[in-house]
Amino acid sequence: MKSFYLYKQKGGIYYAEYIDPSTHRRCARRSMGTTNKEEALAKAWALLPEVQNKKDKPSDVMNIISTLSKKIISHEEGIMLHALILDKCPELRPASQAHETAIVVANTTKRTPLLAYIANFWDFEKSDYVQDKLAHGQRIGKRYCYERRNHLKYWQEFFTKDVTLEGLTVTQLREFERYLQKRHENKKLKNSNGKPIGPLSTMTMKNIIQCGGISFKWAVRQGYIATNPEAALTKYSPVAKERGILSPEEARELFKHGQWEDERYRTASLLAMITGMRLGEIQALRRCDIGDDMIYVRRSWSPNDGLKCPKNGKERKVPLPPEVRNKLMNLVAKNPHKNMFAVSDGFVFWGTKPDKPLVSNQITDGFKNALHSIGITEKMREERNIVFHSWRHFYATTIAHDVDEKHAQMVLGHETPAMTKHYADHQRAKDLEEMTTITNELYKNLMALT
Repeated sequence: MKSFYLYKQKGGIYYAEYIDPSTHRRCARRSMGTTNKEEALAKAWALLPEVQNKKDKPSDVMNIISTLSKKIISHEEGIMLHALILDKCPELRPASQAHETAIVVANTTKRTPLLAYIANFWDFEKSDYVQDKLAHGQRIGKRYCYERRNHLKYWQEFFTKDVTLEGLTVTQLREFERYLQKRHENKKLKNSNGKPIGPLSTMTMKNIIQCGGISFKWAVRQGYIATNPEAALTKYSPVAKERGILSPEEARELFKHGQWEDERYRTASLLAMITGMRLGEIQALRRCDIGDDMIYVRRSWSPNDGLKCPKNGKERKVPLPPEVRNKLMNLVAKNPHKNMFAVSDGFVFWGTKPDKPLVSNQITDGFKNALHSIGITEKMREERNIVFHSWRHFYATTIAHDVDEKHAQMVLGHETPAMTKHYADHQRAKDLEEMTTITNELYKNLMALT
């Protein structure tokens, strides 16, 4: 077990977070006062004996703690005690506040602009929250932060710049919720394409509120505020719109007679249909990931993060029919980026640059245009809610009669059987080798090759 974790804070200063060897919990945070990692590491080790040999609390303090544990204290008393403890034990203060004075009780003069706080919280490079998660081995991606930060625009529409984190109330948040519910009732509002803006879904509203709620929860943990106002709101129970899928007959028509602008678009959809791979996983596919009869799903692609781990952080194997493998290898052979990167680890679905794959919008737009060529218009597609991710549902539904939950979970890359059930009900167990046979037969049947 590590004795401490070393990480950077604002300004590049290194901090050490020490671990109690007996409880395995964090026991102290100390600033190393330097931006040099080697110096910080040496100082952290030098301070280790002092931290671990710290004397126990005197008995009178323990008596006070025992008394307080039996007494019901008011909110104001709790704030005062919190401030006094931080004043007497500065090492307990969050590292981001190590350079600040102790928290002032009651009518504190500290005023943190709400909008600036949320914006900084979701800034991947600057956020203490992000850096703390990374320092503790937890996963958080740039795209996740980017998408959360995009919801800030709704907060900026409603809240003025003089609203503070410390002064935010539950009433204000409830008024913000009502604003979101009514925001799109104004028929004059239009999007960038000139189309009227429809009402926000409950899922979108939930994400907008959580944009602030997650940051408030962190603020409470760090001692910036006493309570999280978002916790008092009624939780949303969003019902996602059911994802539409093509019928086997429509899928066959699409690949046999549909018009595709680029072979990469067609092959991407074909691969998604026969493997259930996500779009980001398809974009990230490289020559080294293609086996003789398997695809090794090792990475996913994000415009913000580049190559990253798959959604659940685990690699998996997916059976690959020989006909589809040949099409993938044809794309590899046509890769225009003739350099070492392209030969060894180049992207199968190559883009304009050797270090980036085909843009996701090109693949999805190519899919939509091909649907239109077989009579499924844009209006029909939207009404049926058919998107590129529908191929994943199509795959799970199609293999429903041949694979049980456990093995469907294996090839789909789900963390829990509950998520697999969201896609389809599976009935009969097969192992990975049998999955290869099933997938090959599925491809032949769908493409009417038998």
